[in-house]
Amino acid sequence: MKASRLRLRPIVMLTSAILIGLLPPALALQAGGEILQPMAIAAIGGLATELLVALFLMPCLCLMASRAARPRANATDGPAPDGVVHPLPAATVSQGCGPSA
Repeated sequence: MKASRLRLRPIVMLTSAILIGLLPPALALQAGGEILQPMAIAAIGGLATELLVALFLMPCLCLMASRAARPRANATDGPAPDGVVHPLPAATVSQGCGPSA
């Protein structure tokens, strides 16, 4: 989720610049624009989908995967023999996707 916040501005700026550049062909405002119109519409749809996937879906999937990779305490095992519940070692707890920095 941290990477999503860091990459939000560059991704949105690049995508919006490309979308603004594709508006004239998509609206067929130029002479002969009817030829480029389907390509521009497809590119706009792909960029809009990419924006949603890159900023929302991928961080959510990454978070779900990191949570699923964490070891879980088995409820049937019960407490430790000394009666104390011991926390997991810090090395086994994942902090998210990707290499740690």
